[in-house]
Amino acid sequence: MTIIDPDIPNLSVRRRINSLATVLVTIFLIGIGLLVWEPLKVWLEGEDKRDQNILDQWINHSRIGQISLGALVGNFIKAADTSFSPNTEIERIKLHRREIFDFLQELGTPVSITETAYIPLFPMVYRMALEFPSNQNLDPVVWDSGLPRNQSAIKSHVVQLPRDCKVLINYQLRAYQDRVEIENEIYRRRTTFGLALTCLTGIGLSWIGLIGWRIDLERKAKRKAREIAIMAKSHELKTELDRQTEFLASLNVVAGSYAHNLQNLLLPPASIVDQCLESSQLTESVTDKLKEVKRLLEKASDRVRQTLKALRRDPTPGTHSLVNLNQLVERTIETWKEMAMSKWLIKLNASTICTSWIHGQESHLEQSIENLILNARDAIFEKRNDLVTKAQEFSEQKSIEGRKQAVMAAMRWEGEVIVAVTISDENNSVILTVCDNGKGMNADTLERCRTAGFSTKKKKAIHQAENSGIGLGLTFVQEMTRRHMAIMDIQSSQEMGTQIAITFPKVTV
Repeated sequence: MTIIDPDIPNLSVRRRINSLATVLVTIFLIGIGLLVWEPLKVWLEGEDKRDQNILDQWINHSRIGQISLGALVGNFIKAADTSFSPNTEIERIKLHRREIFDFLQELGTPVSITETAYIPLFPMVYRMALEFPSNQNLDPVVWDSGLPRNQSAIKSHVVQLPRDCKVLINYQLRAYQDRVEIENEIYRRRTTFGLALTCLTGIGLSWIGLIGWRIDLERKAKRKAREIAIMAKSHELKTELDRQTEFLASLNVVAGSYAHNLQNLLLPPASIVDQCLESSQLTESVTDKLKEVKRLLEKASDRVRQTLKALRRDPTPGTHSLVNLNQLVERTIETWKEMAMSKWLIKLNASTICTSWIHGQESHLEQSIENLILNARDAIFEKRNDLVTKAQEFSEQKSIEGRKQAVMAAMRWEGEVIVAVTISDENNSVILTVCDNGKGMNADTLERCRTAGFSTKKKKAIHQAENSGIGLGLTFVQEMTRRHMAIMDIQSSQEMGTQIAITFPKVTV
């Protein structure tokens, strides 16, 4: 019994939704990061960034008279690039260098820098070095205050000037107590941000845990419902199985009674045939026919005995002996060949090239061959019926007389069944093959054809196959194959026919 999980149809949809949700959450987090990162960075850095911006403005916009540091640097570089007499050039360069040094010294003098909405800053500048571009080959202009300094409190900052020049400043912008307060503020801000992030993470994890708990409860409820449904289905199947067992038990009694009565009814005809054979007035032809009738009656009696044995549930298997499979096939074909041609319009032929022996139960083997022949007959009848149906179809290109001729030709179409015995030296085996050119089977029928009770001819068997459709013939062959340690292979395709090959272990005589 196959139980179908009701969640399976929605599994792929849930996976798609989860994947889409993951993508959307990722995009949302990236967007939030782009919006929040820069303000958050400025907020966490606190006063340091603002102080550095003030230093940049102080260096770039400070004036001594009407001259800025950038203008002095420009004049110096211009003087260095202009050709003069050696003495004049050296003096001009020294003069401009001195002007820059004096400017840096003036800037380094204790000064208050005030920014709107903030208290005045009191920078302590320890050293300033003006560096020129590397391609100018000019020594830097350095000013040092010579003041005692605490290296742990000194900060460095680079201010960019025009013409790729830069000023490296070593400074202390605030008093020690101010710096401590700023660092404490930065620490508080980072702590606040960390706590907020931790709280949000905890809330998110709690929400995920709650959702997971609810999903787990739903799964348990669904599992409980499925278990209840399975138990109910199992109870229903058990009840149905008990009913069928009771039915089969009663059917077994009825079938046993019929088989016993049939065995008793076969005794008088056999006795009558024996009496006829004792007569001396019979021709040789009549005698041969009576012997064939006696053989068939004995076969029918043997089949009835086997049926009674099966109905009595006798676990002991039938006696196996050496069987000449070639002779068995030829004898079976001879029994059915005349009827196949005269009544079924089927060519029934045997192909037995070499003698082959196997261990088996002859009556079961013979019955299996007969079942395969009758299955092939039914398949040929189905194909002939299809040919007749197609011939009866209306076509503007066919006259009434043409359709009649086509129908007659379809009805006279002859099928063919070949029963062959071959020897495979490769795996030391004997292969019994039954091949027909009938209707053939599609993939679904080919997969289910060995199932007991399965038949495609139920309530629609045609012509001589009106007793078909029980669905036990191929099942019997499958069981016979298993008991003889053989392997059955079925190959079939629609409108091309079917080939059934049974491979038996070979016996050397």
